[in-house]
Amino acid sequence: AMPASSTCGPPTTDLDRWRFSTTEIRIMEEALAEFLRHLGLEKNASAHTVKSYREDLTQALEYFRLRYPD
Repeated sequence: AMPASSTCGPPTTDLDRWRFSTTEIRIMEEALAEFLRHLGLEKNASAHTVKSYREDLTQALEYFRLRYPD
């Protein structure tokens, strides 16, 4: 059995505790761009692999941007 929560309302997840400022989102976008360059150039990943990572990680950033507005 799960212990009773001391707070009211729906249970929270670890994601519910995260809050990202506009600056932090911008930093994550820059890190994503650098990672994708690294993946394609230094790791010699295929264009399809880089595209898949870009789509998935961009979608995650958009989720955080919309769910946790500044």
